Amino acid sequence: MPPTARRKIRFSLLAAVASSAMWTPITLADEPPAALSGNAAHGAQLVSACTSCHGKGGEGVANLAFPRLAGQFGPYLAAEMHDFVAGTRHRAIMKFAVKDLSEQDLADVGAYYAALSTPPTPATAAPDAVMDQRARQLISQGDAANGIAACGSCHGPDGLGRGPDMPYIAGQHASYIADQINSWQMGDRHNDRGLAMAAVAKKLSTPDINALANWLSRQAPPVAR
Repeated sequence: MPPTARRKIRFSLLAAVASSAMWTPITLADEPPAALSGNAAHGAQLVSACTSCHGKGGEGVANLAFPRLAGQFGPYLAAEMHDFVAGTRHRAIMKFAVKDLSEQDLADVGAYYAALSTPPTPATAAPDAVMDQRARQLISQGDAANGIAACGSCHGPDGLGRGPDMPYIAGQHASYIADQINSWQMGDRHNDRGLAMAAVAKKLSTPDINALANWLSRQAPPVAR
């Protein structure tokens, strides 16, 4: 699909989600370059520095809020690494790790992690009937009374993502999910095209964030792409 067509589809989805939650999407100036085809074999040669935080199999580290990367959409990972370099997403260790990689290298690293099918790390959060019911509501329906669009509008009804730049969140570490929602909420993270995540995060309560993080972390992540 041509890059212009992908952008039109992406912004149509964001506009539809924004409309359902009564927001106005905002276009960011720093649009990542059109997605490149990644070479997973070459990407495997570039990830030695990544394993200390994201694990040898891309499983991440739950207690340090380092995310699971295995099976994630390659173009999404490449776009996020681009944003670390560009300064539109902030994490000093990530910027240092990828600053010398070309756009093709970023695509290759993304392709490498997308191809991994590492089993999920056992979730540390215990089930809670009330929290789980609230999480399922937020994912499948949202909360119209509070202007919150359904998480599934972008991340899929099962949290497996809608790709290539709308990531899976099912099976992601609870610590990372909560950390990132809080970052969107406080304005520390603001690199989504359309600022849809920031708009949703600002309307979520702390119990909502905990419910989503808890439930999602116990769901099965996708297999390799």
